[in-house]
Amino acid sequence: MHFRKVFAASLALALVAASAQGQVYRWTDEDGNVHFGDAPPGAGTERLQPQTAPVDPTEVQRRRLETQRQLQEFERQDREAARQRELQQRRRALQQRFDEIDARSDQRMCQFYQDRIEDARNEMRRGYSAQRGRVLRQRIERDQREASRYCR
Repeated sequence: MHFRKVFAASLALALVAASAQGQVYRWTDEDGNVHFGDAPPGAGTERLQPQTAPVDPTEVQRRRLETQRQLQEFERQDREAARQRELQQRRRALQQRFDEIDARSDQRMCQFYQDRIEDARNEMRRGYSAQRGRVLRQRIERDQREASRYCR
């Protein structure tokens, strides 16, 4: 977000700086390399007259409008990126809440099946008929399978 605003501001300053007229100097160093600058380094410096194109008001206005359009586009992209980050945060918060509810539900189901198993075992200790014993053992086995899904 900040980078785009800085970029847009830099672009605007570059356009303004390009239109400003200053002194330009050219010199050649001892290695034979040609340099350009806005201040004379010393002897052997030649002052250049930059050639400027005539100022066309419609072109200046077009560039200004294009710069404004680009800035608006950068700002729109920043708003969209911020909206996407906010949506991601909300999704993570909802997922966390769902996970918490799911964990509590598993705990309750685990406790439910453990209570049923304990009730069946208590009933078996008190005595039972052969038929009732088979039913209780089957219930305990079934409840133990179910409990294993929820008790971790």
